[in-house]
Order: sequence, then structure tokens, then C-alpha cells
Amino acid sequence: KCCQTFQSLQLVIEKYMQDYNYDRYQWTLKKMAPVQYRNHLFECLIFKGLFIKLSIL
Repeated sequence: KCCQTFQSLQLVIEKYMQDYNYDRYQWTLKKMAPVQYRNHLFECLIFKGLFIKLSIL
């Protein structure tokens, strides 16, 4: 896909990242999207008392 401006390129990249992380279901992630699986994993860790405070850079 050809983009004429930086802003249009940025929109295309943001759309791709959104689709990749929220709409792309994976068999290896229990048929969940990556963000959905991450949230599920955190919930399981918190429920089991295994959650370790993570620092996000």
C-alpha cells in the first residue's frame, strides 16, 4: 500500500498494529488475540497470587 504522507503511513501502521494485537486470533494462544491472551494470563497470575510487579518501560 502506497502512502503519500507521513500521517497516512502512520495511520496504516497503527491500523496494522491494532489488527495484529486485537483481532488476530492464534491457535498457540488458546485461540485468543495476543492482548486478550496477555490479559487472561495476568488474571490467572493475580488469581493464583503469583503476580510480580512488572515495570513497563
